[in-house]
Order: sequence, then structure tokens, then C-alpha cells
Amino acid sequence: MNARKPVVTEPSREPDSTLCLEGTREKLDALVAWLEGAAGELSIPDSETMALNLALEEWFVNVVSYAYTDSARHEVTFRLWKEGLRIVVAVEDDGQPFDPTAQATPDTSAGIGERSIGGLGIHFIRKTMNSMGYRRANGRNIVVIEKIISEG
Repeated sequence: MNARKPVVTEPSREPDSTLCLEGTREKLDALVAWLEGAAGELSIPDSETMALNLALEEWFVNVVSYAYTDSARHEVTFRLWKEGLRIVVAVEDDGQPFDPTAQATPDTSAGIGERSIGGLGIHFIRKTMNSMGYRRANGRNIVVIEKIISEG
């Protein structure tokens, strides 16, 4: 049985770091640079930085690949907070409504030829983060992930 992880929301204070990017794959390097810089400033350990980086890259690529039905310019905003051993990142976009927390868990036991296409990125984020939340507000998707820093 796959128990759902608790839903997470953003802290009520201003974020420690914010990034607004044009929603194109070419901006992926800027996302990585921002996260690594913020992680260094906030003393986030390398292992958690790497996990956050992979999760945020996966989500950003999903957004730019699937969220928009037009060719207009779109922005994706990232906000990061560190509170003790808790790291929270909110990702906001103006794409089509999409709740990743409502997606079924893929059957990873099935053979590669028997699996449905898609869903593994969200599955990866769920498995590597401590929690994930979603809400739709003011025509925007807001996905919030939480990573707890491992002590030791």
C-alpha cells in the first residue's frame, strides 16, 4: 500500500531566494546555477542540493513541455526557503491546470514495454522529496516540494 506523504505549503515569510525564468528548456542551466548559488549561501548540503536539483529540473522540463498550449512567452517562478533542517521550494507557472499530486503512481514493476508512457518524473519527485503539495490560485499552478536535510 502506498501511503500519501503529507501536503506541504510555503512558509508565511518572504523566501530566502527567488528566480523568475522564461519557460523554455534553454533556461535550465540558469535554474541549476540559481539553486547551487542559493544552496551555497544557505549551507544546504550537497546531497540535498543534488536531490533538489534533479526534482526541480524534472518539474521545470515538465512545465515547459506540457503546460502551455500557445506560443506566447511564459515565466516560471521558483521560491526557496530554508527553515532549520527543512527546505521548501515553490514553483509557479501560468500553464494549464495540472495537479501532480492527483496522478496515479506508475507501475514500476511492469516491464518497460508494458508501462504507460509518462508519470515517472512525478514518481521520482515524490520518492526523493519528503512531501509535495499543489494548489491552483489566480490562474497559476503552484507546486510546493519539501526536502528535510539528513542529519549526520
